[in-house]
Amino acid sequence: MLSLDPTGFPRTVVEVPGVVKVELTTPVEGLRRKGHRAIITVPATYAGKLNGLCGDFDGDSADDESPCSGGPPADCFVDDGSCGA
Repeated sequence: MLSLDPTGFPRTVVEVPGVVKVELTTPVEGLRRKGHRAIITVPATYAGKLNGLCGDFDGDSADDESPCSGGPPADCFVDDGSCGA
């Protein structure tokens, strides 16, 4: 989970029941600062079948940053530069 401090921001929720739920805090009036959150929820039936920003969801956080299928792990994009260079 990418998480800073979401206090005071409204949420946008997109859900496909039984498949995926994505909750994002929403910038207010174009305000972009540290403090937004993305929560991605998937059913346990997807365990070990995912890769990318959330790891592979196999219950072992130690391997979540391993490359998938020989490629690099997913990069986070935040246009305020808080993810680093």
